[in-house]
Amino acid sequence: MRSVTLQESEHWVVVDYQAKSFLLRCDMLAVMAIEPMPNSETKRRRSRWELLLVLPYLGLCFPALYARQTPALWGFPFFYWYQFAWVIAASSLMGIVYYKLRR
Repeated sequence: MRSVTLQESEHWVVVDYQAKSFLLRCDMLAVMAIEPMPNSETKRRRSRWELLLVLPYLGLCFPALYARQTPALWGFPFFYWYQFAWVIAASSLMGIVYYKLRR
């Protein structure tokens, strides 16, 4: 952490945290503003793994496709167990995407 005085009444502190730089404006009592450094790279690259998160939306977006009674599973109509299967599938997909993007 290094500090830089830019104006007589304001004090600025440059903080490097997890490979990102932030410029903090500090007064005597508290931090007043957090601004990204002008030279720091703030763009985040999209990953193809994030596209998996669209699947639950597409699977449940059109209820006319799954609003029927058959095939039943353990006495439950297709409409109910299909949606419940997507709850489990969406949770699994979110876990997979989380672990792949965490690296």
